[in-house]
Amino acid sequence: MVYEKTAQELMDGGETPNGEPWDELHLVMELDSPRDVTAVNYGTNKVTRFVDEVALISDENGYDWSQHIGQRITISVVFDQMRFPSDASLPLGALRIFDFTQIE
Repeated sequence: MVYEKTAQELMDGGETPNGEPWDELHLVMELDSPRDVTAVNYGTNKVTRFVDEVALISDENGYDWSQHIGQRITISVVFDQMRFPSDASLPLGALRIFDFTQIE
């Protein structure tokens, strides 16, 4: 399911890592079935992490993820179009999807 969450919601009311305003909005997709995902987190370093939430990044490819808020969607992604963050940006540690091959 795709949700729009504020920085405050993502941080569960705690401080944001880089001083982001609490009302800053982020699009995330919560997975129905959390799973292990292997992706790059910096350079060519591959890591596998248990993922239950995915950050949907709009500025990278121009795709308007907001049209799916409140919808359950399925995304097919190739390995080089997703990565784990190597910084403290929100949502913290969430797998980032930059592009996709198919969406339903």
